[in-house]
Amino acid sequence: MIKEVLNVITSPIFLLITVGVITLTAAVILMIIELKFKFEFKKKKKNQIIYIIDLERVSKSKKQTSKKMFEIDRVAKKFFHDIYGTKENANYAELSKYFKKIRDEEAQRFCERMLKIYYTQQRFTDNKVKSVISEISELIKQKRYLLIKKE
Repeated sequence: MIKEVLNVITSPIFLLITVGVITLTAAVILMIIELKFKFEFKKKKKNQIIYIIDLERVSKSKKQTSKKMFEIDRVAKKFFHDIYGTKENANYAELSKYFKKIRDEEAQRFCERMLKIYYTQQRFTDNKVKSVISEISELIKQKRYLLIKKE
């Protein structure tokens, strides 16, 4: 009996079928994993595009510059929350300190610039708004890999 079982197990046809089943199972599992990653990648890329679209909408808006700055502030803090897990209502001093701690110079520089704009009572001008939009847009483009990596 044992000899017969050993003969069946060691037969080339049985080995071929076993290897085929294992290979097919591995291929199906890998395809499922690939589809999951593609879906997540598209979702993250969509989030990045949403930030940029929001900023473009603010840029083209006819609102007062102070209201535009408020919108930029909202988008930037949402971005920092999604990427780094910071509080959405954190102030720029807290964010700057956090980015200094994790050595993210670009994000820290942006937060310090926003601090300077808000707390030195500088007038909000269209050029300043465009400059801030450009800066946060570049930061979003630079950090987009973190969006994908995080989730």
